[in-house]
Amino acid sequence: MSFFDIPELAEQVGYHLTSRDLTICIRVSKTWNTIFTPHFWHTVPPLPSPNGSVFSKWPYFRHPQYFRQFAQEDYHAAQQELGGHLDKDNRNNHPLPPFSRNGHLIRVLGLDQHRLRDPQVQRFGFRKSRPQSSKNSTKAGPIRNPTDLELLYYLLGRCTNLTRLWLLGCIKVDELEPWKRIVRTGLPETLTDLTIKLDLRSLRVSSVDPSWIHALSACVQLQSLRLGMINSVSLHHLTSALRSGLPNLDSIRLDNSPLDTTDRDNMDMLAASHTGWRSIAIPRIGPLAVQASIQQCSTLEELDLTMAYGLTSRDMQQILSYSHRLVTFVTLERDYRDSYSIKETTHIMATDFIDADPSSNSLKPWACELSLKVFRAKISGIPRPDIVRTFHGHPVKNGMVLQEAHSGQSQEILHRVYERLGRLTRLERLELGQEGRNTFGVTRTFDESAEAETLEDEDQQYDCLDMNIRSGLRMLEGLKQLRELSVMRMATLVGVKEVQWMIQSWPKLNRLVGLNHGKSYGAYKWLREHYPKIQSFQCDWDRIFE
Repeated sequence: MSFFDIPELAEQVGYHLTSRDLTICIRVSKTWNTIFTPHFWHTVPPLPSPNGSVFSKWPYFRHPQYFRQFAQEDYHAAQQELGGHLDKDNRNNHPLPPFSRNGHLIRVLGLDQHRLRDPQVQRFGFRKSRPQSSKNSTKAGPIRNPTDLELLYYLLGRCTNLTRLWLLGCIKVDELEPWKRIVRTGLPETLTDLTIKLDLRSLRVSSVDPSWIHALSACVQLQSLRLGMINSVSLHHLTSALRSGLPNLDSIRLDNSPLDTTDRDNMDMLAASHTGWRSIAIPRIGPLAVQASIQQCSTLEELDLTMAYGLTSRDMQQILSYSHRLVTFVTLERDYRDSYSIKETTHIMATDFIDADPSSNSLKPWACELSLKVFRAKISGIPRPDIVRTFHGHPVKNGMVLQEAHSGQSQEILHRVYERLGRLTRLERLELGQEGRNTFGVTRTFDESAEAETLEDEDQQYDCLDMNIRSGLRMLEGLKQLRELSVMRMATLVGVKEVQWMIQSWPKLNRLVGLNHGKSYGAYKWLREHYPKIQSFQCDWDRIFE
């Protein structure tokens, strides 16, 4: 009995192969071709492989024009079939082209407008059709080349089992209508996840045309929606669409500016859900929208409230306490090491994070303890009397470091914070610090490095976990699923001993970010020498000038 005689095992193998591996497998034999071809076509274009190779190595994507060429040949073949040009023998000698043959296998599709656009035309969907050569003709005459819009409609029609779709484009004002027509009438009924990303920067004032929302309301199976450059008018129409339709929409991501929408706009939209939100990602929301998000605790699985000025420490505690399905919790602005943007201010106080019962002084159980996998938030309010020097070795200023109310308070709080984190046994990603550096701007210059050092010191977080074994780090030994840890720009005391403990206690750890100067430099050096496969990055001030 062959290993691949068991369909379930063969299917699991296919899911873990890269597009290059699948290309090799389907050439081994007819049996392997039958088994692995569906996996090869599952995601178009394929996702990047672990070794960094990208989808451009897929034969249909080596050049943008290739994709249109293959799609257009597919279109012509279908027109010849419809026109009765191919007799029975020709059908046998000319097998179906790729998309006609494999379109039903595609589940995830990404369509970039420039891959469909005719290189001889500058506009999408409005060029006049031109006849094709005589070799592509029917009894009724030559087959004309399809417009870009017709080609897109054709491809979507071939994907009869599509569930996820990305539509990417760079359009002008008079090209909005063809895209809206696609949303209204061209999407497969099987679609459950739709992402539309259009470059509308030139329409910043008017933003997205409201009729988009009416078009989307026809997608009764839609579960996930992401909209960019949305304004108050568009959000009002989305709210109306939610109240009257979109019964399955439970995931929303808005890439909007706080000046384009109001807090009440976001609150009304969140409150209009039929069955509750599974995933919410809205930046910079205010207190009204935050309270509307808290009302979704019973259904929430993912919550991304970056730079949410209305999110308080108590709000964060309440969400974590009552969301029994919560998998992802994000309040840090971003995790890019090279982004020196505005400071992130949202945080949860250590006393709220501990959330102890006053009567028993024991930690209250949180509903998310058995579900949470991603925690990206700043924990503040921990006294650190051990800190007497800044990030650059200068004496700390008054008010820079939180002092103890009584002797031993720092150790008490550190211990309880570790205890709370230790209960989150399914954690895979733990980010307590971020880059958040605000030292440099586009036009900002410094006459002396001391001026830059002063700003660097002020950006450092000093009221944080020290991540030291002495203070209770061993209480996190149960986080066996942990893969990523970030303590970027935190005043930690991570040394070689701590890093060795992490490697031993967290067998899946593959990324460690934020090792500081001084004591942590030795830990960083040791990690690079002994475990080079683990990605490690210092919180290195000197590298900014490179």
